Amino acid sequence: MFQLFDHVYVLSQGYCVYQGSTDQLVPFLSTVGLHCPLTYNPADYIIEATDGEEQDNIEKLASATANGKQSLCKTRDINNCYLTDDTTKACELLMPELNGNVVTSKLLPLPPINYKAGDEMNNDEDDDVVKPSNTWCVEFPTSGWSQFCTLWKRMILQLYRNKIGLNIQFYHHLICGLAVGIVFYDKANDGAQFFNHMKFCMGNILFHTFTQSMVQVLAFPSEVKLLKQEYFNRWYSLRPYFLALQLSRVPSIIFFSSIYTTLVYFMSGLPYELLRFSMFNIICLLVCFVSEGMGLLVGSIFNVTNGSAVGPMMIAPFLGLAIYGFDFAHQVPWIMEFVMQGSFLRCGVIGLVITVFGLNREPLHCDTGYCHFKDPNIIIYYLNVDRKHPYFEIIKLVVMLVLFRIFTYFALRRRLTG
Repeated sequence: MFQLFDHVYVLSQGYCVYQGSTDQLVPFLSTVGLHCPLTYNPADYIIEATDGEEQDNIEKLASATANGKQSLCKTRDINNCYLTDDTTKACELLMPELNGNVVTSKLLPLPPINYKAGDEMNNDEDDDVVKPSNTWCVEFPTSGWSQFCTLWKRMILQLYRNKIGLNIQFYHHLICGLAVGIVFYDKANDGAQFFNHMKFCMGNILFHTFTQSMVQVLAFPSEVKLLKQEYFNRWYSLRPYFLALQLSRVPSIIFFSSIYTTLVYFMSGLPYELLRFSMFNIICLLVCFVSEGMGLLVGSIFNVTNGSAVGPMMIAPFLGLAIYGFDFAHQVPWIMEFVMQGSFLRCGVIGLVITVFGLNREPLHCDTGYCHFKDPNIIIYYLNVDRKHPYFEIIKLVVMLVLFRIFTYFALRRRLTG
């Protein structure tokens, strides 16, 4: 009955002591000094050998299998096998050779290599412990590209099937876009509305920041739990998953953000210029992606409860630096200028200010007798951004986007391997 199983996974005291084909269990046990008698069932023998009183056997077997990360297979592609002249047999793999419709097998010897266990195991070296080598089964049976394609399709399918989530995001962006557009309706050309212009730029950045970051803070911890299970079972590696995770969210973010920015841009009365409209959308999108990266970082480290507190706490310093010094921009100390460069909210606000009032913007309308900020160049000079360009702010946002992704990747890797 035991031989009918294609693959077995044996656990003892929380450690994986064997993973692989049933045919390879007895040879594997022999390599670590546990010889199964002919009258024993291999399943009964490994259970007896790894009961609660046999701690040494548990550590030895768990070390040999790298706690389940290595698997002994019944079949193996000969092109992937590592053949040596060493005749010492550490363990044996069955290799199929096709001869017409008949499958025959031959035994391939593997070189014995000592393996030192990890921190969670006994750190003493044991000559009987076999280190997983490239003669073992590959850690993942499919290529990284195949894993990425499968994961990306799965994530897109999950996103499409989440009708409630899509509807919430759609109406959220639509209603907020209409609300902001109504509040600032046709005020973008009013030279007497300087402070409203600043609120307009800051409000757009804050909307995208909180929307994208908090969605990930609340949703991603549950995905991390599933990821830990699937990664432990060796379904896929972290790199294809992480790449698929990033790319699968791009279409939805672009679509929903474009709904909001289009409504806000035209309802506020900004000029109908393709370059200005494109820059407005690009800056808002980059803020979305940076905020998403920050949310993923928080969600990969904390659970939903703690993340709900940590997420806004992380945004707070970026927000403080974003609005600091606009009313005394020419008197801001150089050290604060340097510190403010680290706020992606500051980069987004400055980028929008230059996009709205720069790029050769025509003078604003003035219905009163005197409007000090009628000339957009005066606004740019007053805010001390006359020597800056939106392209430079875009570059800084891209750098921060990459940094948050890198931090998130290493945080996930620590969660999975720690």
